[in-house]
Amino acid sequence: MVATTTRTWPKSYVGLGNVYNRQGQYERALEDYQKALEIDIKVSGQDSPDVAASYNNIGMVYDSQGKYEEALEMHSKLEACMKREHILSGSLWPPSHVHTQ
Repeated sequence: MVATTTRTWPKSYVGLGNVYNRQGQYERALEDYQKALEIDIKVSGQDSPDVAASYNNIGMVYDSQGKYEEALEMHSKLEACMKREHILSGSLWPPSHVHTQ
């Protein structure tokens, strides 16, 4: 139960972040996306698809704010994460990921 709950928390934060982002409440969106990122790194490791998605979400908020240097940094982390997992050469999700089962 703990593992399921731990994997659910980041998705809840991402959902909240998505709502705040659509409302233009960028700082609140960043807070929730950052919480999701921190949990995903602890649970799934630095190179998981969930971590990559969090880097993308954070980068998109920075882009919406006109903070292009910060956006570039997040998207660079996303790219590095994807390359390390060889995601660019195939499926976004590794065979063991919940989205492939």
